[in-house]
Amino acid sequence: MFAIPAQSGQHAAPPPLAEALEKSETVQAAVQQSVTELLVINMVLQQEVPADALAGDVAQALQQTEKIETLLRDSADELARVNRAPKRETDEREDLEQALQQGQRQTGAGRRAQTPKRFDWRGRVNAGKVAADCTVAVGRAQRAASA
Repeated sequence: MFAIPAQSGQHAAPPPLAEALEKSETVQAAVQQSVTELLVINMVLQQEVPADALAGDVAQALQQTEKIETLLRDSADELARVNRAPKRETDEREDLEQALQQGQRQTGAGRRAQTPKRFDWRGRVNAGKVAADCTVAVGRAQRAASA
């Protein structure tokens, strides 16, 4: 899953929708596992229990477990369908967050590129930039004074 970017190096908790989806998928897997185990148990009982013993209570128990197996299978299928919407939402949110972060990085790089540097790469004052800034400021002051 994903996490919202944290401030100052901390790990953020997953969004509630992502957490709910993860729990729902865990439940879906457990239900599906139960269906498989019940299917195996029913097959073993039907093959190993003598035909004359498959009457009365034993026959009813097997029929009941088959009904439960069908109910569990249907529930697992329904959970899979229900999980699709939150899965799409969490995937879309993750894509949007990545696009936002990329845009923020690009915007920050653009701002840095547009900002004139008053210092050169050694940390020395860029005299040309400072002189140009002073010239502009003096020109503005002169226009303001003459107006």
